[in-house]
Amino acid sequence: MATSNLLQKLDGETEFGGSTSNRRTIETFLAGAALAAGDWVQFDTSQAGADRVLYVIEAPLVATHGNSKAFGCSLDAATAVGDSVRIVTAGYHPQAGVAGAVVAGDLLVGPIGTAGEAAIFVPGTTEGRIIGEALAVDSPTGFGPVCVFRAY
Repeated sequence: MATSNLLQKLDGETEFGGSTSNRRTIETFLAGAALAAGDWVQFDTSQAGADRVLYVIEAPLVATHGNSKAFGCSLDAATAVGDSVRIVTAGYHPQAGVAGAVVAGDLLVGPIGTAGEAAIFVPGTTEGRIIGEALAVDSPTGFGPVCVFRAY
């Protein structure tokens, strides 16, 4: 399950992009239920023993402050329990589920209004644990590039 955080580009070339040396950490987990690509996830604590931290589920919404258990965002869809799914636990995700109307620089908290979708941090209102930062306007609406903040 663990991955390396070494530099991904050591060839001396100057071309860097979203897939080279972006300090992204991707971990492989097993789906505890169906997941869509872009869903924010949390551990599936309905499992037994160590499987509680091997299986992930879509992070359910938690009104007002957001779901503080959300720790990463799915790169893959999963249709069945036990499917392998890659989760960005830190760094760049190209199309993460976000609340509508995010703009670059918005800080994000765990799901508030829609399961699996990060919400905008608003001081004094949605002061849950910050899980990432929007890097651009969400496009298509509900999905956008984010930087996932390491919590795992």
